[in-house]
Amino acid sequence: TRTELPWEPIELRGDIRAFSFSDDGSIFVTGDLSGDIHVFRTEDGKILASLTGSGSSFQYVSLSSDSTQLVTTGNDGSVDIWSPHAIPDTGPVEELIGHQSGSFIVFAAYNDDGTRIVSAGHDKSVIVWDADSGAMLRRHTGHEVEPRFAEFVPGGSRVVSVDWAGNVHVWSVETGEVLVRIEHDPAILLSAGAVHGGPHGTLRWLGPRMESIVSPEGQRVIVHDGIVMRVHDLDDGTVLCTLEDSRQWGVALPSFSPDGRFITSNAFLSNRTCVWDAATGRVVATLGGHQGPVTMASFDPTSTKVLTASLDRAARLFDTQSGELVFEFPGYTVFVLGARFDKSGGRIA
Repeated sequence: TRTELPWEPIELRGDIRAFSFSDDGSIFVTGDLSGDIHVFRTEDGKILASLTGSGSSFQYVSLSSDSTQLVTTGNDGSVDIWSPHAIPDTGPVEELIGHQSGSFIVFAAYNDDGTRIVSAGHDKSVIVWDADSGAMLRRHTGHEVEPRFAEFVPGGSRVVSVDWAGNVHVWSVETGEVLVRIEHDPAILLSAGAVHGGPHGTLRWLGPRMESIVSPEGQRVIVHDGIVMRVHDLDDGTVLCTLEDSRQWGVALPSFSPDGRFITSNAFLSNRTCVWDAATGRVVATLGGHQGPVTMASFDPTSTKVLTASLDRAARLFDTQSGELVFEFPGYTVFVLGARFDKSGGRIA
């Protein structure tokens, strides 16, 4: 495994809150707490564009599949579309108006073909937008607790949204109808909320949400109820399997592997995390060695490697099925809140 740095680290004005590779891996975008966006050329680290927001800190950045657009969210209710190649900076191409002003917008992402955007905010709304015109196409307000994440089901006709209580809604983009509800006992979630990052808890800052709780074929969804993780059928909500021993990890950000065979997650309560068999829920491998909580875990495009980030100021690369350490990336001077591969699997950020 090659592990050399392609370019020297660059110090930015604010702490990086979110980052995103382009699909072809040629550019890399960061959004930070000072309200700056930087577009880097991956090959040599050259800054291609620097964009400045309204002064709010960026909570999420996501590139469209063709890299012609970039969507960002802020802590002031903003969802903005930018040109990642804008020189000089002329501000957002489109400001998406619909979320409550001043609300914390935690997530936004494109569908597979880049024509639509979904955003989720602490105004208890999840909104689908037209990426070209900026028009609001559908607003979902069915969550009683603030949403923390939303994503399109492959194919783009449905959205899965998850709130801070662990409730999952699957709903139609065309009609807004909720097709499946997977809900939990609020008493259980309240007891677990401080650990698993409730809407006012500090741990919601740990790591950007970049992986998928929906399986690649669009038939399964991972649900975390504050105690354990389960895999549910996306069409009717039935439980397909329970991930064994998941209560000990304090898991909150699970994801499927690209081939749909495995599941991994961060681990707020442990210095280790797991790889599970997505069909049976059995533990395939335990990934250890960190000296602090695991803030994020993500698969490479081949599903054969898992990359972890930790509060111990290190990232680690593991073999998915054996759990053996392939390489450790030491030398960070601050907490590592997120780490991921580009789509080729050849680069890590």
